[in-house]
Order: sequence, then C-alpha cells, then structure tokens
Amino acid sequence: RRDPAWHDRPDMRRLLALLDREPALFAAYERIRVDAQEESIRIIAARLGTDDTQDVRPSVVVGAAAGVLTAALRQWARTAGDHATGAADLAALVERAYDALTTEAVTAAADRTTDK
Repeated sequence: RRDPAWHDRPDMRRLLALLDREPALFAAYERIRVDAQEESIRIIAARLGTDDTQDVRPSVVVGAAAGVLTAALRQWARTAGDHATGAADLAALVERAYDALTTEAVTAAADRTTDK
C-alpha cells in the first residue's frame, strides 16, 4: 500500500496554515525550502552545463518556480476546511499560478516590443 501524496494527507492544509502563523515553525520551514532551492539551482546549472555562481538563469528559474508553488500552497492552505468551495485542488492552483506567471511574462514582452 502506498502512502498518499503529501498534499492528500489528512490535516496538511491546517499544517501549512499553522506555518504561516507560528514564527518558529515558519523559520524551520524556510530553512528547508531554501536548502531545497539551492539544491535545485545546482541541479539545473549542471544540466545546463554552467556554473550556478556565474550564471543567473538557474536561480531565476528556481526562484520563479518556487514563487509559483508558494503562492499556490498559501492559497490552498487558506481553503482548509472550506468544503463549500471544494477546498481548491492543489494541482489546479499550481497550474493557474504558472499560467498567471507565463501570461504576465508574455504580456510584458509584447508590451516591450510594441513600445519601440
């Protein structure tokens, strides 16, 4: 028997909401998150064949992805116990957040090209 995905485990939303309210828990969570992001930056840099201390691209990609995931997780945690809204599906929230990021980037790029 496989364990459910972490976001499908009981009380996970409440735990994430608690992280936002408790400074000590939030600090520990942030340390774990930053370590994971640093590892992701190194992995992406290696795949690109570049040095993560010289090339900003891996950091930009990881930073954007982390921001999207953080926004989706916070929105998801805020719906804890909200059965009226279906307590928003995390995968759908992540997809909407990525769409918002990419739509904004495309719009900004289009605006720059039409302003010239």
